[in-house]
Amino acid sequence: MNQMTRNAARPTPRFFSAFGTTFGQAGSLANQRKIDYNLNVELAEAACDTDAEVYVPISSVTTSTTSLFRYARLKADVEEAVKPLAFKHVVLLKPSLIHGRRADTRPVVATLKGLAYLMGRCCGNVLKDIWALDAKVIAKEAVHAGLQFLNGQAPADKVWAVQQADIIRLRRTEWKNVRRIKTG
Repeated sequence: MNQMTRNAARPTPRFFSAFGTTFGQAGSLANQRKIDYNLNVELAEAACDTDAEVYVPISSVTTSTTSLFRYARLKADVEEAVKPLAFKHVVLLKPSLIHGRRADTRPVVATLKGLAYLMGRCCGNVLKDIWALDAKVIAKEAVHAGLQFLNGQAPADKVWAVQQADIIRLRRTEWKNVRRIKTG
C-alpha cells in the first residue's frame, strides 16, 4: 500500500468542499447539476462513511430554494441535502463574489474581479470586503471554522452559517492569534 492509498483510507475529522462549475463550463443545466449538486452530495455522503465529524462546504451568500437564480437554488439544494447527514456539525461558508485567480473566467466576472482588486488596493479592502472576498481568505476561514468545532469553540448548533460579515470580522480580529497557513 503506497502513501497516497494509506492517506486516502485514513479517516479525517473534517471534510471541505469547494467543488463547483458554471453553466458555460458545464454546457448544460444537467451537467452543472451533476457537479454542483450530485458530486458535492455524494462526496459529503462518502465523508460521512469515513466518520468525518465536520463538513465545511463553500456555499454562497445568495442561497435560497425560492430564488429566481439557478445558482442560488442549486447551492441551497446542496445545503438542504447535507444538513440531515450524520455529521456532528456542518459549517456553511457563505461568501459573496470569490476573488482570485482562475484558469478561465467570464467577461463580467473578470471585470468585477478587476474592480475588486482596484478597490482593495486603493482602500485597504474596506470597500472590497462588503461584496468580494479573496479565495485565500475564504479557504483560511474554512479551516479555522472546522478547527473551532474540533476544539469545542464553535456554536453548539449542528449547522453554523458563516456569513460574509463573519468572515470579514474573523479575518480582522481572531486570525491574529491563529498560526499562518501557507496558501501557495
